Amino acid sequence: MKRSLPLFALLLCSFFAQAQADKVRQLVQQRQQQLLQEYLQFVAIPNVMGDSINIHRNAAFIQQMMERRGIATQILTLPIKGASPLVVGQVKVPGATTTMGFYAHYDGQPVNPAQWAKGLSPFTPQLTTDRLDRGGSFVPGNAVPAVIPEKMRLYGRGSADDKAGVFAIIAAYELMKQSGQQPKANLTFIFEGEEEVGSIHLDDYFTQHKALLKADLWMICDGARHVTG
Repeated sequence: MKRSLPLFALLLCSFFAQAQADKVRQLVQQRQQQLLQEYLQFVAIPNVMGDSINIHRNAAFIQQMMERRGIATQILTLPIKGASPLVVGQVKVPGATTTMGFYAHYDGQPVNPAQWAKGLSPFTPQLTTDRLDRGGSFVPGNAVPAVIPEKMRLYGRGSADDKAGVFAIIAAYELMKQSGQQPKANLTFIFEGEEEVGSIHLDDYFTQHKALLKADLWMICDGARHVTG
């Protein structure tokens, strides 16, 4: 997660003034403690498809995160039993003629707690000084330091796939905004709650909300594990 924030911040830099990259890096360093504390709250919400109550809690938490950052947000639902909500955020730029879409998903795979690392619970996020298989130890009380060490890790179900994508997109937008830059394109953020079961209702959402969800380019923020592990 620590690496995700500068990665996506710099990704969005390509659509702002490139000269702001250093300022964004400085903002990442200044805000990393607060951002990680917020992220721990997000990871603590169970996100297994079929757990309707907690799936809706995740959607509401995402909506609140975007609203705190001044992003116009709405939660879309379908009249289909079991369909997870789609969280949509939009930033309209005066005079912009194109729209960039950013996608990530907030649902996760089912988990067997017995197969989780010793001393850990899947939905009780835990900071460690390093990877546990490299001698890392638990950080007492999940105390987030002002400067996050390079080796520090966060253990929690969905902390990488794909809540990291959700949070990095939102945090990156906030950092761009704080850097004083204005995007040149409209931005649409879409956060789905059914990717792990094949995005079974995503087509329904796009069909029913075609104008709202239209974009000229999509950035899919989900993928393989980072090479650092």
